[in-house]
Amino acid sequence: MATGGPAARPGAPGPDTLTISRQITRLVLHVYALRMAAVFTISTATITLRTKVIPQGVGVAGFAIAAALPGRANAPLRASAGGRTMDIRCA
Repeated sequence: MATGGPAARPGAPGPDTLTISRQITRLVLHVYALRMAAVFTISTATITLRTKVIPQGVGVAGFAIAAALPGRANAPLRASAGGRTMDIRCA
């Protein structure tokens, strides 16, 4: 009878693979969240400007903020596991 945790199974991913997979998942979710925040900001600014609920300057500031949000999402993520380091970019 075999004993041990998940690492005892044949074909189970090692700790380095799990670390890199976790970091890639974090990067993808981070990029997606920033892009969705930009879409929400643009929608809100458009609706409030067209209904004239807010001053025009505030609406324009909303568009400027929305334009700046995805720029940070393209920053590389430095993943390191097992003594190796790699830069991961999400386009």
